[in-house]
Amino acid sequence: MAGRVGRHAPWAGDTGLARERTDLSWGRTLLAVMTVTGLFLRWLPEHGAQVVLPVVIGVAAGLGLVRLRHGRRAEVHAGHGDAVGEVVGLTALVMLVGLSALVLITIGIPL
Repeated sequence: MAGRVGRHAPWAGDTGLARERTDLSWGRTLLAVMTVTGLFLRWLPEHGAQVVLPVVIGVAAGLGLVRLRHGRRAEVHAGHGDAVGEVVGLTALVMLVGLSALVLITIGIPL
């Protein structure tokens, strides 16, 4: 099975570097989302309840990214699957965190 090349073995010729780069990119995205969430936490003492919702959204997005990352890692190591669902989920989570920042800016909380 390992030597089978073609449609059913997309990672057959891979030396492992593409898998590692993919995993590292998921980690960087998770780090970026949690950094933005940390910035929201900085405003918590000063602005109170206005910042709680973006913090909750950021933590939920981080947990969602962890789940997506582990699901994608399992698919990649099994040698099958595509990343369509994971990329759509990732895009939605990152946009949700960005939208939270945009809402905070429009209501007048300075970055």
